[in-house]
Amino acid sequence: MKKFIITESQARMLLEKSMSKDEIKDVVDSKEFEKKVKTITGDVIKKLFQILWQKNNFYDNEIRK
Repeated sequence: MKKFIITESQARMLLEKSMSKDEIKDVVDSKEFEKKVKTITGDVIKKLFQILWQKNNFYDNEIRK
């Protein structure tokens, strides 16, 4: 599967073509959008701590030296 990376300027251009600024503000200011961002952020932080916990022997020995 090939990954597709999109830059901020490309994303902004796509949004501006498909939605007006007022529509974008309405979406960003909505409670649903805020809930989704919080959910995604929480999942990312949870995954980060899981990875750090699994790798703690790797960096723990270096910290104690």
